[in-house]
Amino acid sequence: MRSGDFSDSPESPKHQSPCGSATKTILRIRGVLPILPGPPSLPAKQVCDDCDSPQRQLDSSRGGRHLSRTSRCAYGVMSCGLFAILAIAAQLTPATEGFGTHRQLGLPACTWMELWGVRCPSCGMTTSWSLAMRGEWGAAANANPAGLLLFLQAWVTATYWMWGSVSGTFHRRGWFAWGAIGLMVVALVVAIGDWLWKLGG
Repeated sequence: MRSGDFSDSPESPKHQSPCGSATKTILRIRGVLPILPGPPSLPAKQVCDDCDSPQRQLDSSRGGRHLSRTSRCAYGVMSCGLFAILAIAAQLTPATEGFGTHRQLGLPACTWMELWGVRCPSCGMTTSWSLAMRGEWGAAANANPAGLLLFLQAWVTATYWMWGSVSGTFHRRGWFAWGAIGLMVVALVVAIGDWLWKLGG
């Protein structure tokens, strides 16, 4: 065999298997060609359809809270319930004694009055609501000043809930909640103070 003649050597193309040639070719291609990037990933689907809507962003910037359809229905029902209670209070005839108006609804008399002959701190609240619905604010405060405060809170709360149910957005919800809690605490203190005052009188 002449020098430089590789026709019969194991490394010559004659003795190489097709699979080996294909493997070397693939390795050479992989070493030369860069790795191609995969298909671009799709953005994650948003949980709600209007998360980035201009109206929602405007409500968030103003401190508002967007309500779902279920929440709007719930607040609407609660608002109608409060308005119904106020309408019932308007149909009652205020008791001349300043308390006992609730007995027109079929409710029993005050247990404190039956057992000890004294008014309880909540006596006169129904009468206060009935008088307030007639615009007699002084008489309502005289019957039970805490009842008058709760009457005003009921009107504001019912209006606020109805507005949120119709518009679908609550603004200053945290402030309103804390204000309502604060007013209820004040009404409790006023009820106890008025009860002690009337007991002493």
